[in-house]
Amino acid sequence: MTSYHHTAAACFALFVTLLPGLALGETIEVELDSVGPRWVGPQYLDNLGWKIEAPGDLNGDGFDDFGVSSPQDIGPLTFDSVLRVFHGGDEPLPASGPADWETVGISDGKVGTDAVFQFKFIPDATGDGKKDLLVAEPNAGDAGKVLLYAGGDDGFLGITGATDSVARWDGFLQTEYPQLAEQTRPSRVAGGDVDGDGVADIVIASDVFNALWVDYSDTPFGGQQSLADLSTVLRGCVDELPGARYASAIAMGDYNDDGFSDLAVGASGCNEGEGRVFIWNGSAAGLGTAPETELAGGDRLGASLQTLDFDGDGIDDLAVQELLSASESDTGAEDRGNLLIFTGASEGLSSSPAVRFLGGFSDKRFGESVALLADVSAPADGLREVVISSPEAAYQGTGEGAVYIFDGRAEWSGDVNVSEAHYRVSGAHRDAWLGQSIATMDDFDGDGNPEILIGEPNYTEGESENDYKRGRLYMFTALPDRDEDGDGVSTLNGDCDDTDASITPLAWEECDDGIDNDCDYEIDEGCDGADDDDDDDDDTTPPPGDDEEEGCGCEASLAPSNVEAGTFSLAALVLFLCAARRRA
Repeated sequence: MTSYHHTAAACFALFVTLLPGLALGETIEVELDSVGPRWVGPQYLDNLGWKIEAPGDLNGDGFDDFGVSSPQDIGPLTFDSVLRVFHGGDEPLPASGPADWETVGISDGKVGTDAVFQFKFIPDATGDGKKDLLVAEPNAGDAGKVLLYAGGDDGFLGITGATDSVARWDGFLQTEYPQLAEQTRPSRVAGGDVDGDGVADIVIASDVFNALWVDYSDTPFGGQQSLADLSTVLRGCVDELPGARYASAIAMGDYNDDGFSDLAVGASGCNEGEGRVFIWNGSAAGLGTAPETELAGGDRLGASLQTLDFDGDGIDDLAVQELLSASESDTGAEDRGNLLIFTGASEGLSSSPAVRFLGGFSDKRFGESVALLADVSAPADGLREVVISSPEAAYQGTGEGAVYIFDGRAEWSGDVNVSEAHYRVSGAHRDAWLGQSIATMDDFDGDGNPEILIGEPNYTEGESENDYKRGRLYMFTALPDRDEDGDGVSTLNGDCDDTDASITPLAWEECDDGIDNDCDYEIDEGCDGADDDDDDDDDTTPPPGDDEEEGCGCEASLAPSNVEAGTFSLAALVLFLCAARRRA
């Protein structure tokens, strides 16, 4: 008996050693190498993943679609800033490589402007009954511009740039506020039917000018005009310019369930850095001259705003980021974030948050982006999960970024610490900014499972200049964790194709079959002449006279990035041997 107990204790100790992080209640760290498929920016300094939007099904084919920007912040003058729109479908997706397989590519079309940072899919503003697209180009021309593209039945198919836009608003040079920049440079956009006339109204904000403009129309928008010609201009915290950061974040939704779109405006520097969020209620007369509601802050409230139905009651709620400041008692608090949820009701938004998600010590800019994910619990509980990003979180390196997934709850209240997250994904390297933007889709590829889109705009592919800050976009498809092909490796442990038992992190890579056999998001790696990089160029050129069809000299190997999956199998073997020992 003593011998058995010693053996059982040894087996248990080894099992626990092999499976770190799986203790009940602990956040599970999902290895980034097993998150995919993933794609990099086609050019260096693309900053792919700066902004992501998932508006649902744009072209009516039953699959979700999404858009992602490559703003080319400081890229070469010959590179365009591009907004890419991807239509969902049941065709196989590329496992990796450049993100150049978009359905629609909208370029700024101007050498050296590097302009497309922000965009927004909005309700119909052009009269065709379909969602439209607003694109802000703050660096375009002398003072920036905003373009409106009509969605149509085919989800923007055929649109390539500014000449395809149906309406345009130009920034202007201002002299009213000498403490602010001369160029107004519109940088944020939103749209919603504020006055209930059936046509979405346009909201345009400027970070540098600390103001926003509203353009109303009871007929479809069209033509070109200057923002200086719009009569509705909303300002706030004017005594604290330029540090008020008024209109540096905006959102729209029906927060009081009256059928009119309302407007939320963040001013994280207002009131000596406490921050404010101002709410204008929509009405048949449009927006009033002053906000109906003001959400008071604690520390830089309103740095980021997003509308979502958090509690599932059918009324829009508002997610508000709070950024902390360093103090004598906590010198490391600078830019540490919290996310506050203000719930909507017939009387409007709650005056205090119903729930607060609190970032941890290392969670800089926690709450920058938030999304609700369809139920991925196992077993399913019917509750939506909550996904929150912290793009400058520091776990292995400063600014690598992190994305957290919290299990859904029937009722949320009080404070929720980041340690209560079920899953965490951390960034690729220092200053990669994983989670600068995130979005969720119900089903992009037709497999019946939801996806999480994660942007990592500062991701650098390699060590050469041509690899620098390409940015990377991930489509996290592993949830719910499943093993439908019965190969003994679940999706969350790195199985990139759970419909084929021969494709697994424990498989050997086979040459010349065009398949990622070992789920490391590289195809035919180790083969002579194979292209192991995420670019369009072959790494080697066969010498003259060589027959490329003779096959390649593949150094077949298990995927090194999926050691965890092998560890799980080894742990299972340990348990089997322990059980056999007990039966003996």
